[in-house]
Amino acid sequence: MPRRSSLSPLDQVSLLLLLKYFHRCGRYYLSEVSGLGEGRIRYFLSELRKRGLVRSSRGGTELSEEGLKLLTEFLRRLGVVSEYLYREMRFLGATGFLYVLHCTCYDDVLTWNCMEERDVGIRYGARAVLILRRSGEEWVVPGVGSAAVLESEVRTCILREVGSETRLIVVTQAGNPYYAIRSGLAIILHLREKSGSSGTYMDTKALSPLLVV
Repeated sequence: MPRRSSLSPLDQVSLLLLLKYFHRCGRYYLSEVSGLGEGRIRYFLSELRKRGLVRSSRGGTELSEEGLKLLTEFLRRLGVVSEYLYREMRFLGATGFLYVLHCTCYDDVLTWNCMEERDVGIRYGARAVLILRRSGEEWVVPGVGSAAVLESEVRTCILREVGSETRLIVVTQAGNPYYAIRSGLAIILHLREKSGSSGTYMDTKALSPLLVV
């Protein structure tokens, strides 16, 4: 068997974001929460460690400063200026992990009611999906109306430190953090493909040295 990560770029970035939010994680935990093979994760972390992007101790593996820097730069290339993960957040009638992404683009390629985008999120593990688009000074839910109808706690979390450059907010919820993160990223990648942005997400040369190929 070739010694390759065999993890998709989407899975790899989702794992890196788990390391960002949970700091020190063991490969057994990463395997359990993601459903990915422990051997594949061991190889992935080993390669990142060789590049100085993560560091390991008895307490688990965590992102290094260089790893966090490259992850932040990569997300910005996708148009994501900020992202947050919340635990035990009640959202649309269920409690779980809530992942929020603030984007500077893609609002012009949304379907009118975002059903297509919601389907992508559900396919990649979300239990619930919400998308907000800026309309002047107001945030609206496409096909529904003003975001003012959302519960105040949820609205505060979603609009946390939102910048004037943010045009779109993607929110996903799942029972575990990996699927909350993965489904949100999948929606961003779907919108990026629809927008026809140059330099595709799967361009491993552009992604290197962040990802293992």
